[in-house]
Amino acid sequence: MAVKKSSKPAEIKTNNKLMKTTKDLRSNNLQELTDQLLAVRNNLSDARRSLVAGELVNPRVINSYKKEIARLKTIMVEKAREATGKEDA
Repeated sequence: MAVKKSSKPAEIKTNNKLMKTTKDLRSNNLQELTDQLLAVRNNLSDARRSLVAGELVNPRVINSYKKEIARLKTIMVEKAREATGKEDA
């Protein structure tokens, strides 16, 4: 079977919201990234509480939130390195 390639960028659907792609995230400044990180962390804690209470319909969102947090942190570190002019060898 051949795999059909899509011309659309990959986006993750979570709670009827589309998470931004890495390219979109890199265009934000450090303050916007920090705000987004706090929002995603709050969403993750809410999802964990819902999971414990048995109210969470789709438990896969927890992993997607954790991946989004990792993306945001990675981009924030890259931007901090750019600002200081430090290169990783």
